[in-house]
Amino acid sequence: MKKTLLFATLLTIFLSCKNHKEEVALINSIEADTIKVADKQQPLNWKDDLLAKYVSQSDNDLIQSANKQKLNEEWLFDQEIVTDTASYLVYQIGHDVTDEGGTNPRFVTDQWVRIDTISKQLYEYDLANDSLIKWKP
Repeated sequence: MKKTLLFATLLTIFLSCKNHKEEVALINSIEADTIKVADKQQPLNWKDDLLAKYVSQSDNDLIQSANKQKLNEEWLFDQEIVTDTASYLVYQIGHDVTDEGGTNPRFVTDQWVRIDTISKQLYEYDLANDSLIKWKP
C-alpha cells in the first residue's frame, strides 16, 4: 500500500512539473513575440523584418529623432483586428525612457502601425484622421 501511495505521489509530482514546464514555455513564446528589438543579430520573421525596415526608413519625425539619439526603438504587439476584408496586427513603436536617476520608467510611443497579414503590407495609423496610410519603403 505504501509503495502504491509513494508511486502515485511521485507520478503526480512528475506530471505537475511537466505541465508547469509547458506553461512556462508557452508564456516565454508569447513574451518573445510581444517585444521585439530591431537587432540584426536576432533571427527575424517577416513581421519583425518589416517592422525593423520601417523603423530604419520611416519618415516619422519622432522615430527619426530617436534613431539620431541612438535610442533603442522597439515594437510591442497590441492586438489583432479582423475585418471583413483584412486581418491587421497592431503594433506600438517607441522606446523606453526614465527620469533622472533612472526613476519613473515608461514606454514612449512614437507611432502606431498595422500590418495586413494577408498582403504583408504595413500601414501607419493617422490618429487625427482615424485612418490608415499605406507605407511605401
